[in-house]
Amino acid sequence: MIFTNKSSYGVKSDMFLSNINIGYVNFSRVKIKQGTTAGSAFSVDENKQLSLIKSYNEYLERLFLGIPLSTNKTISSVNLEKNIVSSRKYSEFGYGNHEFGFNDTTGTSSGKLSEVIIQKALTELIEKNEVFCFWYGLKGEKLKQDKEIHDLINDYNFISNMFKIYVVRELSNYSTVIVMGFLEGKLLTSGVCCSITMEQSLILALKEAKGIEWQTFNNPLAKANKFSDKLHKQILKKVKFMDETYKVITKDSIQATKYIETADWINHVEISVIGDDINRGVKTIKCISKQLLNSVPIKINIERQKDKEIIKRYLIDYSIDCPIQ
Repeated sequence: MIFTNKSSYGVKSDMFLSNINIGYVNFSRVKIKQGTTAGSAFSVDENKQLSLIKSYNEYLERLFLGIPLSTNKTISSVNLEKNIVSSRKYSEFGYGNHEFGFNDTTGTSSGKLSEVIIQKALTELIEKNEVFCFWYGLKGEKLKQDKEIHDLINDYNFISNMFKIYVVRELSNYSTVIVMGFLEGKLLTSGVCCSITMEQSLILALKEAKGIEWQTFNNPLAKANKFSDKLHKQILKKVKFMDETYKVITKDSIQATKYIETADWINHVEISVIGDDINRGVKTIKCISKQLLNSVPIKINIERQKDKEIIKRYLIDYSIDCPIQ
């Protein structure tokens, strides 16, 4: 990064955010037949250096997802559920439509420690599919917002003035926390995280929501700012229905578990190294599944792969496209 123009990366400074930093990067892109890979990324952390490092790792994930599409070589992959090694086309782990469905950055992770990045890739794949179960399958529980949670939200100095927090545990024994932030009755931001403890999932989901809010507010190109008033009302109506029907739980009601276990019906989650930054010792890996969605759960992606087992099991309410980013 020392050879990059200083304006291509940085940390957002805000006199009201004494302990929260938003690191951002905007680097080179890969041009492929399907289009151009994303060149920007952001991350939120209490540590300025870590916010930049995490942003750069996020950028690497997006960059390396474009590279497999330009080669015909094969690579080795491992089914995490069955410990079976396979040989796949490198392109199967890149962007677009492939044998196991449509791929985006879902289930991608970068870092130095294999154990850590494998866990992160798997939990990210799980969390996006838990969002599918939540939004289209009406699965989940409502998290009671006690004083400690209110104080935690206030620490991030959100612009949003109303928050809804849900927990989903359909696909694993880890808690996936979904945060939705509203301003004047309109959805402004969201954050999702699946992690080893409820507390960690909540904190990371709030950090993601803060970063997305920063990108969204006063940005006419942001997804949430393109929603019609009618759609905002439909989203709020659905959220109110969830509030009234979902079981309410406290943050202490779910016991932490060290090792992740997926639902019994999930028997295929395949992982492979798709990029290697030799200079920094950082690897990028991609996790895909023939049973789960390998992309964000929006309608256009679901239409591409209706034969997926998760869709057959959980799709109930398809009336409103998922607004959770």
